[in-house]
Amino acid sequence: MTKIYQLSKQYMMNIDTGYVTVTALFKVRHFSAPAGFAQKLARKTVKECSRLKIQTRKVPDERYGEVNSYPMDILEKCFDDLLFPSE
Repeated sequence: MTKIYQLSKQYMMNIDTGYVTVTALFKVRHFSAPAGFAQKLARKTVKECSRLKIQTRKVPDERYGEVNSYPMDILEKCFDDLLFPSE
């Protein structure tokens, strides 16, 4: 198994589809945040996906049973927007 494939499984990233979870994004960016920030990011990303008519996907999760995954580019944009809001 390649290293990137191992990391993709570990952090719930789907290389084939480009979908990732909020947790995966945090891990890749070495970012630690309270659960409230993760929930806010998820809500913002769901709204953006809905606006663009792009579906989110469910993936299995050890803690929650199932979590949403989002297109990486949209999740990253929403993440950046939350951290660095334009004035």
